[in-house]
Amino acid sequence: MNERIYQDSNQNWFFHVRGNQIVGPFLSYELAENALSKHVSTCRQRSVGRFFWPRSLLPGRIFRETAARGS
Repeated sequence: MNERIYQDSNQNWFFHVRGNQIVGPFLSYELAENALSKHVSTCRQRSVGRFFWPRSLLPGRIFRETAARGS
């Protein structure tokens, strides 16, 4: 079992992330573990140097705004 994932007295599952933040509650250990894996992979992608577009410049957002103006 992962030491970052723990269960409280109400049988809910949580995990710790950087900065001593707590994420949860989850109904099961497996759900907490999947969420932790997703969080770690997201952090890893950011640290590898993958470029992320600013939200305001995402193509879908630009096309929606242009379509709304044209209506």
